[in-house]
Amino acid sequence: FFPALIAELRSMSLTGYASGTCLQSLLVGHRESVVPLLIKEVIKLNLVDPFHGHFAVLQELGSSKGAMEAVLKSMFWETPLPMERLQGAGVATEKATLLGVFLRLSSIPETSRDPTTRDVIMMRHPVGEACFADMHRKSRQEVDIAIDSVRVQLHAVQDCLTIFVRGMLKDPTHQDKMFSWVASALRFSEARKKEGFGRYFSSPTSSVGFLFNLFTVMLRLCKPFLDPDDKKSLKIDGSWLVSDHRVDLRKETRVVSTENEVASWMDVRNQARIQQFQQVTATAGGGKRKADESEKVVASESFGTISELFFLTLRAQQVLAPAKVAKEMQKLSEQLYHANRALDTLEQGSEEREKAEEEVAGLMESRIGYDVVLFDPVMLEDMLALARLTARWLFRVAEAPPSIMPLPPPSALFKSLPEFCIENVVDTLTLVAQNIPSVLETLPVTTLHDFLNFVMAFSSSKAHVKNPYLRGKLLQVACFMIPGDRRQGFEFGGGNLSGLFQEHEVSRHHLVPSLINFYIDVEVTGGHNQFYDKFIYRNHMAKILLYVCQFPAYLESVEKFSKDPNTRDTFIRFVTMMLNDANYCFQEAMLKLTEIRKAQHEMALPEYAARPVEERTALEETLSQDGNHTKWGLQQLKDVLNMMQMLTGHVGAPFVGRELGDQTAEMLLYLIDKIAGPKCIELKVTDPEKFAFKPKELLSLTSDIFLKLAAHKEFGAVVIRDGRSYKPEVLKKVVHLNRSFGLQDEAWLNKFDKFRKELEALEAGQTEADQQLGEIPDDFQDPISADIMRDPVRLPTSGQFCDRKTIERILLSDETDPFNRMRLTVDMLEPAEELKAKIEAWITSRRNGAPQAAP
Repeated sequence: FFPALIAELRSMSLTGYASGTCLQSLLVGHRESVVPLLIKEVIKLNLVDPFHGHFAVLQELGSSKGAMEAVLKSMFWETPLPMERLQGAGVATEKATLLGVFLRLSSIPETSRDPTTRDVIMMRHPVGEACFADMHRKSRQEVDIAIDSVRVQLHAVQDCLTIFVRGMLKDPTHQDKMFSWVASALRFSEARKKEGFGRYFSSPTSSVGFLFNLFTVMLRLCKPFLDPDDKKSLKIDGSWLVSDHRVDLRKETRVVSTENEVASWMDVRNQARIQQFQQVTATAGGGKRKADESEKVVASESFGTISELFFLTLRAQQVLAPAKVAKEMQKLSEQLYHANRALDTLEQGSEEREKAEEEVAGLMESRIGYDVVLFDPVMLEDMLALARLTARWLFRVAEAPPSIMPLPPPSALFKSLPEFCIENVVDTLTLVAQNIPSVLETLPVTTLHDFLNFVMAFSSSKAHVKNPYLRGKLLQVACFMIPGDRRQGFEFGGGNLSGLFQEHEVSRHHLVPSLINFYIDVEVTGGHNQFYDKFIYRNHMAKILLYVCQFPAYLESVEKFSKDPNTRDTFIRFVTMMLNDANYCFQEAMLKLTEIRKAQHEMALPEYAARPVEERTALEETLSQDGNHTKWGLQQLKDVLNMMQMLTGHVGAPFVGRELGDQTAEMLLYLIDKIAGPKCIELKVTDPEKFAFKPKELLSLTSDIFLKLAAHKEFGAVVIRDGRSYKPEVLKKVVHLNRSFGLQDEAWLNKFDKFRKELEALEAGQTEADQQLGEIPDDFQDPISADIMRDPVRLPTSGQFCDRKTIERILLSDETDPFNRMRLTVDMLEPAEELKAKIEAWITSRRNGAPQAAP
């Protein structure tokens, strides 16, 4: 049938009837015409069926101008206008248009929703049934062979579609129709890019397989200009993004967000946090540009093929969201893992085991179906090339200097860019790094430098990227560029990543300041999840800082930042945030450990098995939740302590200074007391490593930081001021435990013991001085710490008096007046010279033996 049809089409074209009514009737005139029959046949096919004849007809149609004009004017090319207004337009595009039915050929399983429970149900895919059945019983090599064979078919489909579309683009009239079709197909599936799609709500969009094929074809068409050093890329016209001839982007969040766009990620219930965030972003800088440069960008009257392809491909990636698809696949992998574990517990030959094996087989089929498409090395290579081009194009729009940083104030065009221009680059690198990190190892050094330049420039500039979460994702990418070993998916010992940070000039000068500034900024994002989000991002910051500070250039950068008068206060705030995080994580973990200990004790009782099933299930679920919470908290604590151990060995002075000395000592003494003190037995649990609780490791880290700070003479006085946790007998036990468990060498132990004895002598002298003062008058006491004020200041927002170090310590974490929650910063504090003179006079008189008297 197909050869005869192709011969007839060629004959009609050659004899001059290409645009006649006869050809139109043959192709699209009625239900029995060629195109509707072809659509009807292709819709029955799947990826492993014989489809070459169908594609041959498609290619023949595309090669005939008259034939394509007939098709383009018919209802079989684009979804009819009334259908566009319905929610099912995405499905109709895929299943009722000539190009759509070919693009739907894939191996990714589709999903549906249970009409009663609204749960997402994964449907079995014909390709999975045909090619991946019983793969759970096969070896990894056999699975890979199956994946490769289906991927060959997928590439054949994508090759044919690319040839067809490329042919369409050669004719100006057909090109316009082609781009309009792509824009419409993406518009009908825009619901996919909304937060919560597929989980909290659904909409009948085109399938993931359809969108992947469309995106892949667009990528292939971009190949001739993907090299950012090729002059073709200079033809990309950024004003396409402010035009609406293809896609309406007016509702897209801009990189340089407006106040309304910022409000979209802020929690309106917390006005104090919003006020803080607005204050932070208001000081982001960016300067002013000349009036003519800040005017609205005017879109060009027309756009070339390169601009159309480039921006429609970026839009296709945004709508498809491959990173989200990877998360869906990850959920499948987790379900498969738990299903396999459950299978191992069931008896051979039992009915329950047969059902469990069916579940495992189905999950494996679906998982492999995703693998074929999502981790296609050809597509990933093209995605990385597009990401690199996008990064370099963004530099051009930002008018970056040859040194990359600092960026000039945002241009008018840059201000108009939608966030997805940056997010697409981030998502591509994240997708590759989290799933196939070995791909990053083999990227050319020049490409890696381009990506790191991109990360550094835009993560460091609040003027260019207002969204703190997007800046956090940028720095997260830098974390992914840290080389690892085979356990982390790296196959070449880091490959070209190994020397990246040492060789990268921009990072050597700007990475440390960027990390420190963002560590502070993420404290206040205004989002409803900001408290937990900050730990996610700070975890990545800690990993980067610990890695790069093994290189001298980065250590010098840390030292310079901590001592420079222009950045010292910022470094103090950074350390404050670290101490706060350590305190919170440790206290939460200790609380949960006591609950775990109680639960384990209950479960160990003989009568536990006789308790009702509901009670046992509830207790076991609570134990699991407490265990996860404890593990999370202790892992976060370890990251902070590792950073402190590194920093105190090089820049310890800020940790013991006026602003932070008390807080540092309190935190360390509290940890040591809980781990080595008389009540440490309360934290003893069964299988502690299951909860990431390693008391020896914690003791070693904490006591080593403590000894490093002992090198600063101010630290001793600070330690003995902490009347709650400073316990000489506990520090003596620390020496014993470190020696018993072989945690430290003898030289270290001798130094620690010497400092311990010095503390005891200091405490004796301090006790005598305190006794001389006697009872402190209320007017001289700090209302927060209850200690005597040495440097009193007035809080203009509430009129209260506090000791400077006490209120500064609070403001370093939270710039609000603790008495009325009004905005308050350190530079607003007013010295109380008269009160200070009275206090100093009273102290002098008491030490000279004057009797106690009211002020």
